[in-house]
Amino acid sequence: MEKLRDSWQRFMRGRNGLDELGQAALIAGCILYIITGFLRSGLLRLVSLALIVYSLYRSFSRDRERRMEENRMAQRYAQLVKLNVTQRKTHRIYMCRRCGKLIRVPKGKGKIEIRCPVCGNKMIRRT
Repeated sequence: MEKLRDSWQRFMRGRNGLDELGQAALIAGCILYIITGFLRSGLLRLVSLALIVYSLYRSFSRDRERRMEENRMAQRYAQLVKLNVTQRKTHRIYMCRRCGKLIRVPKGKGKIEIRCPVCGNKMIRRT
């Protein structure tokens, strides 16, 4: 048993492993696969298997920097969605396309120009 564990550790050395984005893809794929058992949808089953394969690809990838950047971006978008859901009645949350900073703007101001406080990027958005 110890020999198997050592060989697995040697194989995984230098690889990405299971991060938050890979975990989310794996869980979503498994849930969709269970749902396809009830719905008998071939397209949904294909999507679920694609999510599971994508999670495995991320886990065994040796390009750790790229996978870490993808994970960081996914966490940033999840944070954006969470803020939009919690503050949807009073504010709109936008993400700067240049630096990724989250910008909170009061709702109901119409079409306005928003300037990023970090990089100075300007964008026109409707609030």
